[in-house]
Amino acid sequence: MDVADLERQLAQFWREASTDSQAVMRACTHNLIVACQDDDGVADATRTVARLSEQFPGRMLVVSVAEEAQGGAERSDLDAFVSTHCHRGAAGSRVCCEQVTLAARGPRGMSLIPETVLQLLEGDVPVYTWWRRTSLAADPLWEPLARLSDRCIVNSATSADPARALADLAGLASNDAWRGASGDLAWIRLEPWREIVAAQFDSGLTRGYLDGISAVEIDTASTTAGAYLVAWLASRLGWSLDDRQAAWRRPDGAAVAVRLAPDRGSGSRLIGAVRIEATDLGRTARLVAERTAPDEDSVRLRVEAEHACPPPSILKIRRPEDAPLLCGELGRDSEDPVFLEALGLAARWASTPERLA
Repeated sequence: MDVADLERQLAQFWREASTDSQAVMRACTHNLIVACQDDDGVADATRTVARLSEQFPGRMLVVSVAEEAQGGAERSDLDAFVSTHCHRGAAGSRVCCEQVTLAARGPRGMSLIPETVLQLLEGDVPVYTWWRRTSLAADPLWEPLARLSDRCIVNSATSADPARALADLAGLASNDAWRGASGDLAWIRLEPWREIVAAQFDSGLTRGYLDGISAVEIDTASTTAGAYLVAWLASRLGWSLDDRQAAWRRPDGAAVAVRLAPDRGSGSRLIGAVRIEATDLGRTARLVAERTAPDEDSVRLRVEAEHACPPPSILKIRRPEDAPLLCGELGRDSEDPVFLEALGLAARWASTPERLA
């Protein structure tokens, strides 16, 4: 594949796309590298970046690697295909950006991807990588593509080895030699649940229990989601992690029993329920947030306390798709310190398999 010839074809395309009667504006605010596992992943990623381009138009470089061609067929190690994503701008003009899909075959084709991507990057705009492959550091593309990126975004909930994915992402985030920032869609999707758990302690009835949490149980279909939620609680409340005993401890030294229970019915909904037990001035309480049904996005909150019985409430939680989540990540101009602290703790906790259901 000749990169220079591909660039000439792109330039020719944009010249021919504009006519006297209809001008086409080419927009490029960033480079987005999308590393896909297979052809199905490419199709799904293309649909997402088409929506993303309406808010963040840029040069999209979608890459995938297939097995070696069968039957001795004469095929190139790396092929490129060009397409465009267009929408109407505020003034009625057509605003377009381009997608270059790189299809590699076999180890040799994979080895050509990093240098080809580097040559295709637009200068003077940020570089983002959306990692959709099943492994991170064990994948030959992970390190070279992450090194090119100002921000590297993964979804650890879909990883083949969630505990390893957390460790790999934490390793990248803590690498002083890397100039970029990390992000995880699994963490972003937990924002409604973090808000719900925090809101349970907002009232005068429950606020005193915050420092007396003794047990946390989470129904989850995702190891990484459960680990993130526990690590977020620990980071905000000052819990420490005893690595040898895989145990959480409050600042006063008391242990916090944590259990992740498999929730197979949640499907793409990462969390099914969060149950917290706590004490305050010798009184006990149980704070529960659970979905009204496995396939619904409504959560019922209730407090079971010795001295009071407040009425339950129901909250509707949002479940955004990848495109709006990526928009938020691309719009972020700095690291999220809360995420980084939770990531480090979640990776440590997840490194011992018996800690997790």
